[in-house]
Amino acid sequence: GANSGIGYATAKRLILMDATVVMACKSSLRCDGAAKSILQAHPAAVNRIIPMTLDLSDLNSVWKFVNDVSARFNRIDILINNAGLVSGGGLRTKQGLEGLFGVMHMGHFALTKWLLPLLRKPFPTVEQSVADPARVINIASEAFIFGSFHPSMLSNSSGFGDFHGEITDNCGTVSVSVLELSCCPVMYCPNTNGYARAKLANVMHAKELQKVLDEEVIAHLESCGAGNFSEVARVESENKFRRVLTASLHPGSVQTNIHPFFSSRLVTPILRSSDEASYVVMRAVQDQHFTPGSYIDALKRPHDLGTKEEKDTVINRHLSAFPSLGLLSPAPTFLRPTAIEAKSLANFVWNRHNFIVPVAVSESGSKIVFRNEAVSARLWEISEQFVENWMRQTGKAV
Repeated sequence: GANSGIGYATAKRLILMDATVVMACKSSLRCDGAAKSILQAHPAAVNRIIPMTLDLSDLNSVWKFVNDVSARFNRIDILINNAGLVSGGGLRTKQGLEGLFGVMHMGHFALTKWLLPLLRKPFPTVEQSVADPARVINIASEAFIFGSFHPSMLSNSSGFGDFHGEITDNCGTVSVSVLELSCCPVMYCPNTNGYARAKLANVMHAKELQKVLDEEVIAHLESCGAGNFSEVARVESENKFRRVLTASLHPGSVQTNIHPFFSSRLVTPILRSSDEASYVVMRAVQDQHFTPGSYIDALKRPHDLGTKEEKDTVINRHLSAFPSLGLLSPAPTFLRPTAIEAKSLANFVWNRHNFIVPVAVSESGSKIVFRNEAVSARLWEISEQFVENWMRQTGKAV
């Protein structure tokens, strides 16, 4: 939400850029308070700050929010999907999804889907180009490298593999002597950590959304008689006529209220402030030079996760990019891998299939490894199916 943490810090920076900012928050009371706080510092922005209520755990609230925004505005230039939370097991959304996946992925997915008519810039003529595409920015986390999906996601024709908490209910436990201890949020828990899975979904959503939108560009040009495209011509056309640009990002390890651990006195001295983290968000908002669909790390470096060309990224060694005292100090990662120190982010993420993608066993007993492209496409398909099923069941227009 925009009433605290990174969302609030980013809202302040956007106001300084003379943007009109819709502050979407679950609590209308806290949202109004945050808006008033910004107005105290920037009274001239009185008509550019609009607090609105949005509960991403309930698609009814998302639908109402979209309709309210659509009634008030005829375009959106920047959508920042920022909601984040960490919880114990048992949390469910209004529609019955496992809570973290339901809020951080499905809520954002529905919000983005329904706002696309306001985000898509008009197609220019073939001789023109889109001067400044709209942007969809997903606030993810480097914890995504520990996320994975259950094989039923791809093998179950009805979809929704494990998304209702059948197997992954956010956090697993580890046994220490006679004690059962939760292994979240700060201990390594690769296949049962719902937070990591939701953040992986954020990264995949940004990349797949860019793919879908770019395919719209090519389909439009072909319908206008532009003809078939070589690979080079296709890329040039996507860049020239792109109406929406997407990215996901890791803002760093940040002092936030998503979990008491991240606001405790024990760790706040070595975590980034929300204001510092908002610089990473603004890189995604303003930069013109990263590959569309990229993942931007805590040092504001973009990574095209579809390639294996990065050679020097060390994902378990992040330094604070904006230290308060002018010194580089360690900023611990959400989860700290130790065996992959010298591996690049792209190589690690897309080659370690046991972490990133499901592994199923065929009837013959051999393992079937699904590549990330198949998982991203299937996640998109399932998300579309879930949202459209809800729309039909509730009488909303599809």
